[in-house]
Amino acid sequence: QHISLGEIIARILRPYHGDNDVEGPDVRLGEHATNNIALVFHELATNAAKHGALSHNDGTVRVRWTLGNDAVMVDWQERGGPA
Repeated sequence: QHISLGEIIARILRPYHGDNDVEGPDVRLGEHATNNIALVFHELATNAAKHGALSHNDGTVRVRWTLGNDAVMVDWQERGGPA
């Protein structure tokens, strides 16, 4: 089965408060890639919850990705967290 990158990120951010924003083109991942990518985004979300934007009530995460040159470029931005 395949799942979209956006769905993976949205599921990982779902437990955290805030108006998190996830957007990008449809990228489908297979089972092996899904597990690896999920671990990466889980680590980013955990760090944001402990030390970054998600550690504050008004903090948010914005994730955007684009496709190019046979790669997926991901931009993870945190707002409203500690300086």
